Amino acid sequence: MSVQRLTPVIETIRLATLNPPPPGFALRGLSEEHVAELRKSMEVCGQQTLLVVAKEADGRLTLFDGQHRVAAAKQIGMEALQAQVLGDHAAAGYAALVSNLKRRNLEGAELDAAIELLASSHEALFPGATRSDPPRRPTHAEIAGTLGTNTTRVKRTLARKKKLGEEARAALASGEITEDLANEVMSLPLGDQVKGLDIAKKAKAREFDRDEARAQIRQLHPRKSKGPSAPVAAARNDWAQLRAITAFDAEFTETKLKGLSPEELQELKTAIQGAAGALMNLMLRVDPPAARSEAA
Repeated sequence: MSVQRLTPVIETIRLATLNPPPPGFALRGLSEEHVAELRKSMEVCGQQTLLVVAKEADGRLTLFDGQHRVAAAKQIGMEALQAQVLGDHAAAGYAALVSNLKRRNLEGAELDAAIELLASSHEALFPGATRSDPPRRPTHAEIAGTLGTNTTRVKRTLARKKKLGEEARAALASGEITEDLANEVMSLPLGDQVKGLDIAKKAKAREFDRDEARAQIRQLHPRKSKGPSAPVAAARNDWAQLRAITAFDAEFTETKLKGLSPEELQELKTAIQGAAGALMNLMLRVDPPAARSEAA
């Protein structure tokens, strides 16, 4: 990408030559109320803010920012407006976002759209960035700083773009599910996200609260083997000790015992007591006292 394509040129653009924004780019739909307010302002003061336009390789012009100004201008009979013209979609998109940020703070789905757009932009679009060849993607910190948000929000939004299925992303954009539950659905495998999405929608419709929805979505995670429970593991350990003492008992005949010193006999007695304790522990786990008393 050349520097020339990133440098805006101010031109007067005939409105009839403008193409609408690319699919999915427009951060907000057309508001007739806003158009009416702009029409009144433009009748008195004329154009106050430049349009942002991208010039395609074949010369076509694509509008990136200013759809309300264009609509108002057409209503009062204006045929042309001034615009920043850039030779790259990413550059035009970035300029449009900056223009929007000067007028309002983005939030929700609009902020997500802005983050995703900037994530696909080049470093030369950021103030103070050094142009490189080939250009790198902007960092999370650069995106957050440009949009006035934090890196955590940027990371979550980009993770949702990568991991969240299209149906769930559409539901989030349309407000059918909340952002926190979208993050829960995102953690599921794609094949299980439909079930999680249904739960998230019901929570949004207040069929049950979000804490319950969060718990239900988490139950959809594939269960992983965590090995034996603590009681089973302890019982297996005791059983291993019992097998060892059985082998020990088979080796030691009365003749061998007579050959042991008093100290060795005491050690043997302690070992046998330990094995007996292990046997009792195992019996208690298999048949707890409460169960025996109920049976009696």
